[in-house]
Amino acid sequence: MEDLTTDQQAVYDAVMEQLSGGASAVENLSRVSAVGNEDTSLPVVTSNGQLVTILIGTLVALSAQNLSQSLALWAGPASPSTDPGSSPYNKVYLACESGSYSNFLDETGHAITLEAGEVALIRRKATYWEKETLALLNKAFALAAAENANDAADAVLTWFGEDDSHGIRKTWSDWFSNSLSTGVRKVWTTWFGASASAGVQKAWSDWFEDIKSSWSTWFGATASAGVRKTWSDWLSETKSAWSTWFGATSSAGVRKTWSDWLSETQSAWSTWFGASASAGVRKTWTDWFNEIKSSWTAWFGSDSEHGIRGEFITWFRSASSGVNDAISSAGVAARAANDEAQNLAALKRDCTDSAAAAIAAAQEANEQADLAESIIRELSAEASVTPDRMVVVVQDPISVRNHASLKVGVTLYPTFVMQNYIIQHWDGDSAAVDPHGNIVIRKVGQTRIWVIPTGNTSLAQQVSINVREPRLRLTSTGKLRLAGSALRIY
Repeated sequence: MEDLTTDQQAVYDAVMEQLSGGASAVENLSRVSAVGNEDTSLPVVTSNGQLVTILIGTLVALSAQNLSQSLALWAGPASPSTDPGSSPYNKVYLACESGSYSNFLDETGHAITLEAGEVALIRRKATYWEKETLALLNKAFALAAAENANDAADAVLTWFGEDDSHGIRKTWSDWFSNSLSTGVRKVWTTWFGASASAGVQKAWSDWFEDIKSSWSTWFGATASAGVRKTWSDWLSETKSAWSTWFGATSSAGVRKTWSDWLSETQSAWSTWFGASASAGVRKTWTDWFNEIKSSWTAWFGSDSEHGIRGEFITWFRSASSGVNDAISSAGVAARAANDEAQNLAALKRDCTDSAAAAIAAAQEANEQADLAESIIRELSAEASVTPDRMVVVVQDPISVRNHASLKVGVTLYPTFVMQNYIIQHWDGDSAAVDPHGNIVIRKVGQTRIWVIPTGNTSLAQQVSINVREPRLRLTSTGKLRLAGSALRIY
């Protein structure tokens, strides 16, 4: 810079080095921020020093108006009593007063301290504050306080420019341009396009219109053109083919096939099982059950005068009559004995022979009583009749998947006898039978057991338990199907 003294040139160089010393724009602006320089500890503090402070603040303000309006990091000057507040993030302060800055704690938790004559930036890090001493500003302040600060200020303002028509500020304005018709802004406007009918904007609009037209042609503006028509035709053909195959009603296609098959199956089932109790399997079962009932009624007796019931009642009445006669005879004999005893007692006073006769009569009465008692015991023994017939019933055959409660049915006749019998395993392992006759199915095969009545072992019978594969199976849909057959049961 021409017409500057050596000291003035040093001030200018110090300020310029702070402005363009290789740091970022934010750091440059921070380092040359305005300072309210009232610290008497500086080497020389005069109005010239304050003028330099004003110079630097003005320079930063001008720069911010044109170059860094969006930068919000600068917080301003700081003193030992400054409080950064509750939102200190991304803030930068310029400090030139010596002392302890109690509201700015460093990484170790201690307050930042400035020595006499020291100028520094205080920056906010993640969780603490950091001090950066500005040695060149110290030098600049010292030189400005010793020399003519007005000349230094004029030199700096001449280089930077007092307004947009001088210095660096004019150069920047000419290059960037204040209007859309000159400079970089004109170049950009010409390339990008001032409207949708020029430049890049027009190219994009034309390309987008071409894409829209191509898409509309390919996809189809309506359902009668393009891909939409292809899809509509295919869907219509598919629906028609499905309707033809499956059947629009139950009288065509697969639905008719299923309906006919179901009707035939229902008819076959109705014919085999029987639509009523007078036809098919139902009639067979009904006739068999009626025959069983008739046979049972004839054998057991429809009333107390017929069948087994009549025989038992007749026998019991006869036995009861004999017992009653014996009891009556015993009573007559006992009464006769009592009479004789009374007579003997009356004659005892007369003679000993009469007493002996009375004793003999009493003994005879006791014998008669013993005889009556033995008769009663014989009649009671006859009442304990042993079974003379045994009927054993077992379901045959039994499906291996039969989970119902199965039992060996045993009945001893006459039915009033004690129903005592023993079940003994003979051979086979297809089933197991417990002492109470309960059957447990194990596998397909044959098992033989003996049923032996304890009251008459001569009636013992051998019984076979035959276990076979199931003839019906359950489908995945819960229907029954005959094993090995296509017949389904619904």
